[in-house]
Amino acid sequence: MTGRPFKEARAGLIAMGCEVERRDKYGVLFRRPNGTCVTVHFDISERDAAILVRDSRKLCGLPPAMRRTQDIAEAERPVLDLTRLTASTHAQIRLRQMRVQSDIPGEEIIGTLRRPTRVGYSTRHESWLWVGRRIALAMAVDESGASVIKTVLWASEELWAAHPRPEKRTA
Repeated sequence: MTGRPFKEARAGLIAMGCEVERRDKYGVLFRRPNGTCVTVHFDISERDAAILVRDSRKLCGLPPAMRRTQDIAEAERPVLDLTRLTASTHAQIRLRQMRVQSDIPGEEIIGTLRRPTRVGYSTRHESWLWVGRRIALAMAVDESGASVIKTVLWASEELWAAHPRPEKRTA
């Protein structure tokens, strides 16, 4: 017989995009969107169920249904692993463009991730933005748990005006 804490944990994980890997007589193994797995035992306590869902949100970000709002608690943002940091091809291109416009040292990127002035969710980029003094980094966590820079943006309207994005070439 399953209790209310198990059902609440299961509902929270499924809303977050977790999938059931397998079920046995002790509980259910869920695969999180970032590829990590967690077992929810049928006899989980209410406190442990709440902690499990909270920690899963920290690790994986918000459930898809909650991503429409800009008013997101800082505690909901994913945890970045800066020892495993990569950048998408698009982010690398944007960084090269921005370095030509205004010198952006690598230390500024790491500094923005370690000590952002603010962090918020961007519905436009469908990612969390770590915002620094001059730049904002749209971040994601891939299946292996590595942190991925999806794109690099100027952090203010003044910087966008001073450094407009070059026109895209069409084929």
